[in-house]
Amino acid sequence: MKKLPLLIITLLLAYTVNAQNNEASLLLEKYGFSTENVLNGLDLSNSSYSFSSTITTISHSATDTSDFKDVRTYSFDAKKEKGEKFTLLTVNSDTPNKSDIKHFNKQHNGSSKQKKVVLKQEDFFVKSNDDATAVIGFNMPKDELPSKFAYMAHSTGFIYIDKKSGRITKIEIKSNEAFSMKIFHVTEMLIQIKFAYNEEHKQYYIISENTKMKILMLGAIAESKIEEVFSEFKFY
Repeated sequence: MKKLPLLIITLLLAYTVNAQNNEASLLLEKYGFSTENVLNGLDLSNSSYSFSSTITTISHSATDTSDFKDVRTYSFDAKKEKGEKFTLLTVNSDTPNKSDIKHFNKQHNGSSKQKKVVLKQEDFFVKSNDDATAVIGFNMPKDELPSKFAYMAHSTGFIYIDKKSGRITKIEIKSNEAFSMKIFHVTEMLIQIKFAYNEEHKQYYIISENTKMKILMLGAIAESKIEEVFSEFKFY
């Protein structure tokens, strides 16, 4: 199973928002955010730091006793030109071949423009609000999503805000129903993206991105887990 496009949140952050006062926007304002800027600063295209990353993909099928495992490393340099920022370093500890590099560059260094989607105030809602954490949910307008990200029409996003620090700590994307992704039929999906905040540089940065999926293949359910860990941060 191929990894979902790196940092799905990058797509979400390209959206503009038509915000009005509602319960979600009022809660965001309490912690210094708004529906217009709550996701600003989490987008790699606006980042001013570099990092290294390790992606581990493990797939298991009920019809196969052996697991598939793939480990890849890459680097990201915000100072490089668009289309050159991501560099594939290794594939299962070996030097990547031309096919590996071509596929990686198509996925991460593509220069195609993203379609902007307007989120309305009713797309945001308060999922929960306890003493420690506020969780703001959002839905994507199904008829405005680019085909590459059509599966987001079957999912809901959740923004977690730690009330003590006033910072975003995590974003989750959860599927609401089964959907098709290319040749796969995904029955369940959960993406968790964890963030930290650099006080000196006033910048959010990503700690990890984990994806779990259940996929129907040849009449059997296969499970896929993709764990991405970020390290070696260098802020400019």
